[in-house]
Amino acid sequence: MSISYNYNPEKDAIYGTIEGRITFEEFQLTLAKITETESFPSGTRMLWDLRKMDFANVDWDFIKQLVNIRELNPKRARSKSALVADNDIDFGITEMYVFQSNRPAEELMAFRDFEKGEKWLLGQDSGA
Repeated sequence: MSISYNYNPEKDAIYGTIEGRITFEEFQLTLAKITETESFPSGTRMLWDLRKMDFANVDWDFIKQLVNIRELNPKRARSKSALVADNDIDFGITEMYVFQSNRPAEELMAFRDFEKGEKWLLGQDSGA
């Protein structure tokens, strides 16, 4: 597993990448680090690149835990996020998370294409 992220000040966005299989605890720890840093505002928009993530352990319970962590974290709960997963199954799972999160389309969307997700996140495109 590997979760990494970096802040791009020119785009005022955080770029996160997940590779391999992750646990809920690993994601929770990463989100806490992102929230607590002083390098950028806690509500900074974020693009999650999930194209190299192993979704084998992501089930409905895992998705509900992810939704709950966002709801319990008011500093990031309404930050704009784009999620990029490029194959059919992973994209479908990502869409389930978007649906379950019950957030407006202006705040959270899933994409198959990195560039489209980035354009939407940066306000340069109207959607998927």
